[in-house]
Amino acid sequence: MAEKQVRVLYDFDAQPGSGELPVHTDELLTITRRDVGEGWWEGRNSRGEVGLFPQAYVEEIQETGPPAMPPPPLPSTYVGDTEERGDQGRRQESDAAQGQQGDGDDWDDDDWDDDDDVDSQYSQDTRPAGGNFGLHLANRDQRSASSAEQQKFGTMKRSFNRFSTFVKSGGEAYLLGTAKAVVSDADKVAVVDSEDGPVWGTHGQPFTCSVTSPKKEAKFHGIKSFIAYQVTPSFNMTPVTRRYKHFDWLHGRLEDKFAMIPVPPLPDKQVTGRYEEEFIEKRMAGLQGWVSRICRHPVVANSDVYNHFLTCADEKRWKQGKRKAEKDEFVGGSFFLTITTPEQPLQVKFVQDQVEAFSKFVKTMDDGVRDGVQVMLESCKKHRGPYKREYQKNGHVFQELGNAFSLDTRPSAMHLTEAMKHTGKTYDEIGQLFAQQVR
Repeated sequence: MAEKQVRVLYDFDAQPGSGELPVHTDELLTITRRDVGEGWWEGRNSRGEVGLFPQAYVEEIQETGPPAMPPPPLPSTYVGDTEERGDQGRRQESDAAQGQQGDGDDWDDDDWDDDDDVDSQYSQDTRPAGGNFGLHLANRDQRSASSAEQQKFGTMKRSFNRFSTFVKSGGEAYLLGTAKAVVSDADKVAVVDSEDGPVWGTHGQPFTCSVTSPKKEAKFHGIKSFIAYQVTPSFNMTPVTRRYKHFDWLHGRLEDKFAMIPVPPLPDKQVTGRYEEEFIEKRMAGLQGWVSRICRHPVVANSDVYNHFLTCADEKRWKQGKRKAEKDEFVGGSFFLTITTPEQPLQVKFVQDQVEAFSKFVKTMDDGVRDGVQVMLESCKKHRGPYKREYQKNGHVFQELGNAFSLDTRPSAMHLTEAMKHTGKTYDEIGQLFAQQVR
């Protein structure tokens, strides 16, 4: 399997002796390990140096594969009689070259629809309405009528491979108004008007959930060990046992089904130290925060897959519910089919203003988060390095003063000597606290 490469987005200075790899903006790295944990990857630079670096500081380089199919062969009419048509062909090539120079930039054919000529006939919105969001229905008849002519000249059909996830999830069919599905009342999700604009409607009673009692268990006669947690919802107070892999499975299902709802991330995985008490407590706190956020969402909290996760204690029923969730037809773009909206439609200008404001908010937030991460990482390095060393340096000075004053054995000088030594020890402990605070 080919090694993946990433491009560095921000500079990162490694801490000496920590196994970290210093990287610089626009530098290319080769990934050697992704399962390091805690948001770190291991990679190799162009000089062959290997070390750890923050995952958030790089972006993966997307590989571009070969074209989906080779260009069509030339028609047979072009074979032979080349001398007879040579002069005419050269004149046509000259005219075409002049036309291209007049157009300016060269366009990539893959960026354009092969049916642009057909679609241009409908530039005046003459197609019948009926699609979602005010879009016109796809002009299937006209495209079919011209398909024979396209095949005659060997024109390639447009490929939607780059939108495969969008198409497979039903997003394209929904936007074009061609998606057909029967949605039961139990699957419907309402959007209602409020003082703050459209919001998700409430479904069911609010509830909470607790993650407690981590316990090391084993199966296959002790060959496989894991940590199991007790998950207890407040609506029935019946605990169920769940492993981290169950949380991971649920997270994947929620992301697939609710593509338009931000699902918070789970605590990071860890390769070593999984059974240490400190790590177990930290992971349990992270899982508790995760389920608490899910419980507060009016749609996700009342979904069938989340209810199955919270209530199913029988292994056979768990597998049945797992298969049902994995075969759910209303996932991704198809989930829009289950949404019922208010009868009063929104004003187009209002929607445009909201979209524009949200776009500005996202850009500003991205810039703020990126700058915040940079500042926090620099602060962490200062806590581990300069801050710690400065306090320990002050502590060392007071320790030396205490040792000097200890030469004075008079009883009246003993209190000052002890105060000097205690101050030096306190400074050293403060330095240790600075280094431990960022962990």
